[in-house]
Amino acid sequence: MTVDEQVWESDGAAGSDIEEMIAAVTDGWTVRSASAIDDGGNETVTVTAETADGPRECVLKATDEESGGGNLAAEAKLLRLLGAETAVPVPEVYGVVPDHPDLPTPLYLMERVDGDPLPTDASAIPDDEMAEYARQVGRSIAEVHDIDAFDGYGPVVVAEHAEPGDLGGTRPLAREYGLALYDPRDSWASQLSATAERMLDGLADGRFGDQVPDLRAAIDRRQRRLDLSGSPAIARVDHNPGNLAVDRESRSVTGLLDWGLVRTTDREYDLACAEQGLCGLSSLGSKRRECIRSELYEGYREVRGLPADEAFDARRRLYVLIFHTANMNWASGWITPDIAEEVEQEFREFAAELL
Repeated sequence: MTVDEQVWESDGAAGSDIEEMIAAVTDGWTVRSASAIDDGGNETVTVTAETADGPRECVLKATDEESGGGNLAAEAKLLRLLGAETAVPVPEVYGVVPDHPDLPTPLYLMERVDGDPLPTDASAIPDDEMAEYARQVGRSIAEVHDIDAFDGYGPVVVAEHAEPGDLGGTRPLAREYGLALYDPRDSWASQLSATAERMLDGLADGRFGDQVPDLRAAIDRRQRRLDLSGSPAIARVDHNPGNLAVDRESRSVTGLLDWGLVRTTDREYDLACAEQGLCGLSSLGSKRRECIRSELYEGYREVRGLPADEAFDARRRLYVLIFHTANMNWASGWITPDIAEEVEQEFREFAAELL
């Protein structure tokens, strides 16, 4: 989610739709006010709902035509799992409507956490402040990585969306919450290779197409020489600061938002994604990156162990490279003409560092 909000026009069909969605989720709750959130994905609305116990601040996420719902049903189930099995600050899910003939389903209603999301570009946030958030995020990531729910690699989906009769890669806890992996692989090396190839193919015909040969050569070379045996863990992957709710006065993380891209990866890969999300395009050798990464690792080590050898750092650089390749795909889709040249140059310079 981002901090950009627009006033919701509650009269007419839109307001009526919100009321119908809330009624479908929770019997007896009514809408006092609602505001749309531009989160770059599904229809997302903040709602003040009247309940028998008084007003309650909520967030409604519903399917839009462009995304087709994305992974909303799985996201809701995963939030319930995390809320029950960890101390990770995630919103409580109040209710889910998986299917409805007249509403944009799946949809679900959740708690609106305290605090506000950081800006997507958090480069203006002071280093020491970002480092404090990173330490807390590191602890949360380690808690998520401790969950024994899957033993394969792939996107996390609702069990109904897995291959018919195939719950491969799932363990009892995942099945308890109705979660599965889509087309799972049993090897981290093969999953990573497939991910990298998909990202490279996506760049081929875009603004970064000329970078593909060098990126592919570097990724292939590093994959061949590294131990990529791995072990599967739930990975949030999208650690964009805009998905991190905080109280800036106390410098506390109040919510890890948006789990729609969750999958299983090796733990070190998800940590590299978190580093990249929190550091952005800060230079690999910058004081800011070192400060944030160090605190991210320290928070993680408060919960579970983490290597500190040269092989770990070599894998980290490979994972950051592959994730940056994924972000180059994303950037190609959202760069607007007024900032295209500047953003493209920043992405190219960081890629050159990684190569």
